[in-house]
Amino acid sequence: MERNFAVYGSAGTGGSSIATNYAVYGEAQDPGFGGTYYAGFFDGDVTVTGTFTNPSDKKLKENIEPEKNVLEQIEKLNPVVFQFKNTDEVNLPTGLQHGFIAQELEKIFPELVKEVTKPVFNEKGEITGNTSFKSVNYIGMISILAQSVKELNAKVGQLEKSQQTYVVLNNSLSAQELENLEGKIYSLEQNNPNPFNKQTIISYKVPENDKSVTIMIFDMTGNLLKKYELDKPEGSITISASELHQGIFLYSLVSHGREVITKKMIVEY
Repeated sequence: MERNFAVYGSAGTGGSSIATNYAVYGEAQDPGFGGTYYAGFFDGDVTVTGTFTNPSDKKLKENIEPEKNVLEQIEKLNPVVFQFKNTDEVNLPTGLQHGFIAQELEKIFPELVKEVTKPVFNEKGEITGNTSFKSVNYIGMISILAQSVKELNAKVGQLEKSQQTYVVLNNSLSAQELENLEGKIYSLEQNNPNPFNKQTIISYKVPENDKSVTIMIFDMTGNLLKKYELDKPEGSITISASELHQGIFLYSLVSHGREVITKKMIVEY
């Protein structure tokens, strides 16, 4: 089988002294007045049998801040499957691909998108022009996705801690005991209908002396969407599907900033 090498380099195959060896070394620095500079540009697939790394040493970095509050941004992303077009200007991979549309990602994480310019050659190897396209720094997505997992785990932990223990009342309680207990009950009914596509009703009951009770509606990432102040100890609120979007939501009865009961409801169009 014939093997062809456009460029071949070998380093570190001989000698006994300790040294740093480079089979191929390229350097391109932006002088600061614009233009495009690449230490290497490969128009086609690249395979690495060793480890591929990026510089990440703390001594090379400044203005270091932790990633935070990324769940809401991650929710805006639109992962897609696709195939690249067949074009003579760029040697793109074939088959099914997974990723993002650079223009969409740029609106959310502009620092992860870069404009790339490459020369276009004719059959004689002569440069006939340039073509430009947007590329994505997928490695930069790793820390963002890692932080989103941490934030989601924290929210799951909060939900697990908020699970309620319910007491079943029976006939052994006297009328007086039931009356005394009645004044301390917090009740949040399942919304009806559920699922719903127009309107749904949530009924509630709270102690008369509690003047700081609300019903809050959250999406599944924990973002607060709606808040209803309750001005009487027993009643109901009506939720319109047009106020939300299709999906699963949590609604909580909250007293003095503390969650009492949480339930789920579903909006479907």
